Amino acid sequence: TTTVTLFDDPNDVFTVELNSVLYSVSESDQSLEVCVVSSGFLERDITIFMSTIDQTATSLTEPYDYSPSLMNKPLVFTPGQQSSGSSSICSLFFVVNDTILENNELFYVKLTSNDSAVDLVTDSAPVFIVEDSDVVEVALTNLQYEATEGMNQYVEVCAVSNLLERDVVVTMTTMSGTAIDGEDFTGVDTHLTFVGNTG
Repeated sequence: TTTVTLFDDPNDVFTVELNSVLYSVSESDQSLEVCVVSSGFLERDITIFMSTIDQTATSLTEPYDYSPSLMNKPLVFTPGQQSSGSSSICSLFFVVNDTILENNELFYVKLTSNDSAVDLVTDSAPVFIVEDSDVVEVALTNLQYEATEGMNQYVEVCAVSNLLERDVVVTMTTMSGTAIDGEDFTGVDTHLTFVGNTG
């Protein structure tokens, strides 16, 4: 009886990459699918780990922008998954469609592996959350104002619709009617800044 031992070729690699080098999702879409794509045939399981890294978009501190927060989530490729030498595993991320007026925000998806047979072609990619539906309503506090000659009249303007995570600038001007600018009142042409205070 002769025993033949076959050794695995150390040059054999299992190629893994994200299905995009950059992801973009609108806040109003509320979800994004990120897939890990593999190529190469398997005779054993291969484990890839996926993590998220907060930047301006946060999943660990309020106000939350997306979920879930991942820390080394295992993605296991098995021989049975492959029909033509390639396969993919996808993770679904949920985007919080809030009413906070924000800038576009960013987090990263990152892949790692402890397996020497794995070639991570694309191991990280940015995910941009596009703020496409948030608005802020600005209104005068009264529909009309009365003033006595010789007395200063103050007009209040307030942001009334939602929270702000970035500054909003509003231009306020006065126009002559029966009262003439420069004769009956001192006109105003100024910018009012509402300062973001939630992040």
